[in-house]
Amino acid sequence: MDIDFLNSYTEVLTENFDAVLKQNLMFQTQLKIVQKQKEEKEQLQNNLNETMMEIERLNQIVSQQQSDLSKAETLKLKFLKSQKNVNQKSQKNLKSQKNVKQKFLKNLKLKFLKNVNQKSQKNLKLKFLKNEK
Repeated sequence: MDIDFLNSYTEVLTENFDAVLKQNLMFQTQLKIVQKQKEEKEQLQNNLNETMMEIERLNQIVSQQQSDLSKAETLKLKFLKSQKNVNQKSQKNLKSQKNVKQKFLKNLKLKFLKNVNQKSQKNLKLKFLKNEK
């Protein structure tokens, strides 16, 4: 073999080796970047999944609290209605008691006046009888 051929062969081999090394380095660099991006994507997906689960949990809590609030409002309305009924019955009872008291006092006053009138008539009769004697 010829020295020129061997030199050319070695030169071409070296150039090809350099080109292959450069391509291999570029490929490994790109592969490393893609691997890093894949890991970041997986981490972001995990974070998204956790956030979605947290949002769902919070939505359930909000829904439960809205349900509880609705029940509380219903209970409040029932309480206010029953309180109104109690107040109305109390006012009726007070009026009734006042009427009974007024009737009692009126009857008592009438009895008293009747007794006073009867005593006064008796006294008059006694005076009259005494005067006749």
